Amino acid sequence: MAASIGDHTRKRLWTRARGLCAFPDCDQELLRPTTNRSEDTVVGIECHIVAQRNHPSVARSVSSLTEEERERWATLIERRHSYENLMIMCPTHAKVVDDPAQGYTVEQVVEMKRAHEEAADRLRREEIAARHTIVSPTEATKGPAGAPAGFAFALELAETAPSWPLKALRELARSHPAELDWLLASVGDPPTVTPARALVHAWPPELQHGSKELVNTVIRLAESGGDWPAAAAGWRRYAERYDGSERADLLVRAAIAAGVGGDADAHKRLLAQAERADPDSPRLRLERMDDAAPVADRLALLDELHTDDAALAALIEDHKALALMQAPDLDAAARHVARARELDPESMTVRAMDVNLRVQRARVALSEDRPFNLVEAEHARDDALALRDELIQMRRWEESGRMLMLAADVSAVQREPDAAQRILEQARPEEVVAPDGAEVLAEAALRAAAPELALRFVAGASGDAARRLRAAASLDLNGTDRDVALAELEDVALGGGPEAEMAAFARLSACLPPVRAQWSEDVAAVLETDRRRRHVSSLRVMAAAARGDVFKAHAMAEELPDEAWAAEVRLRVAHHRGKYSPIKKAAEELMSFGPDAAGRVLAAQGLLRAGDPHGETILTGVASDPNAPLRDRSAAFDQLLKELASRDDWTGIDRHWRAWRDTLTAAARADGRLSAWQVRVLHHGGGRED
Repeated sequence: MAASIGDHTRKRLWTRARGLCAFPDCDQELLRPTTNRSEDTVVGIECHIVAQRNHPSVARSVSSLTEEERERWATLIERRHSYENLMIMCPTHAKVVDDPAQGYTVEQVVEMKRAHEEAADRLRREEIAARHTIVSPTEATKGPAGAPAGFAFALELAETAPSWPLKALRELARSHPAELDWLLASVGDPPTVTPARALVHAWPPELQHGSKELVNTVIRLAESGGDWPAAAAGWRRYAERYDGSERADLLVRAAIAAGVGGDADAHKRLLAQAERADPDSPRLRLERMDDAAPVADRLALLDELHTDDAALAALIEDHKALALMQAPDLDAAARHVARARELDPESMTVRAMDVNLRVQRARVALSEDRPFNLVEAEHARDDALALRDELIQMRRWEESGRMLMLAADVSAVQREPDAAQRILEQARPEEVVAPDGAEVLAEAALRAAAPELALRFVAGASGDAARRLRAAASLDLNGTDRDVALAELEDVALGGGPEAEMAAFARLSACLPPVRAQWSEDVAAVLETDRRRRHVSSLRVMAAAARGDVFKAHAMAEELPDEAWAAEVRLRVAHHRGKYSPIKKAAEELMSFGPDAAGRVLAAQGLLRAGDPHGETILTGVASDPNAPLRDRSAAFDQLLKELASRDDWTGIDRHWRAWRDTLTAAARADGRLSAWQVRVLHHGGGRED
């Protein structure tokens, strides 16, 4: 659960509420003017529907909900700071609704919000319609200051029109207000998809001879409703006006729309037509680029692409960012994402890449045992799910599935596999059958420790990726077909294809506890690359320790480089040896790298085992660190209580147990270890309410 409300969520919340209190029949304005009009006073309160704090004094706290309510409103509980769980009220009614004595249920407050936003939308549309006059394309009028008549309308349109074509609508209002008037007379006010689709198929003279802004808007409207065949037809018809590079660019747009709509043959045919028109078209070269090619090759190609089209330039920047994320050079990737945002801030692709970058920061930090910004990661999860909702409306299934994967990965890096699994279980059939959808979602399921779900995703998939994922999931389930799964992974690993490294990693991971396979140097050789050498070195050492060859493992660990991941390996091997002096040395070495919360807990365990009381201080720090993943904080509390119990310090145990309980309660989480400790705490006179 995020620690604060994201900027995008806050803007959406205030806009949809129209700045008015959502309590029935109140409608108090929540911005009050002051003598300095540039600094209006904000009197509105952003209220949580399912309470942010879990306490009997707060209405709709999680602990006060019935089991049925918790199941029904699980999404609101899980995403406490999401748009769906927030509403705006005046101070008076915020107190009324949050007073448990008033008895407002989650369902009642959700309905209150829905009714208020629907009324605000209806009023907004009525106001727009009242001041808007339809004119023909040849009867353009001007506003009071010489501004186009449609311009003010287009600004208001942001609240009623689909989000995808908003930029096109604004551009049409600025440049051709009369055409905007004709369009709205044709497709409705606010504009709707069905008549836009009909316009594309009819292709009337107004479109045949209209401005590029008009054509672009009509096609974007069709796309916003997921009518990709109509969009492809529109781009193709529009391309007939031009030759050379402009024709190629529009044909590529048609090909992309056909591909999103699932027509692979049309996608291929239209790309071929674009190549005949202009083989050097930047959009064509971008579409044909192999995303699996080496990073350096992709960056070299992208550096060759130049365009005056801001949206296309932003797309090129996004591709550069993606390549650098895979390098990984996240700082350089962030610069390209920032540049893309400057060029095309409303682009869904730019927004998606921004989410991708934030999640990748958390992934890389986790893999390198470094702390990461928990709030940033959780905002990325919320943004991914919000963007997925928009993509689903447009039937952009491949992209919506990837947003679902990114959202689940945030919970996975927080070491909350149950939460990650709940997110992935929301996958729609269309997302699973989309290109690479089954593999993307199954990979995320394995990261979420959900092998059964992974198997379900790839049940009907074929190819090496599906083979690898099925075998890895079967191994995680530790069933009777273990030998078959190992053989499958080895076959894919030694096959030399794009799945070889991932298959090799899964095969060698089976050599760790619980040991299900013998080490294979042939498979290890697949990972002996600069990018993967660290992983195979770590696996080789830990596999030796797991099979009992501790002295060999120790010798190999000592040869590892002076880096954080190697320090953690040395500490784990030292634990296997059981000698206190090497354990303390390895723990101190790991702490010198400033590891993440999990690494600090591991180092603290080592120090305490070696008799160094500093380990207790480290555990206390992790337990009280709001930026540490909840699972690591619980692990720190558990170890801390064990240490205090060894000294029979039940006063200290009671204090830390209460802090642990309050931490889990605030996050609406449970942990069996907390309950187990409660019995012991009560037995020693603690754990009771004051």
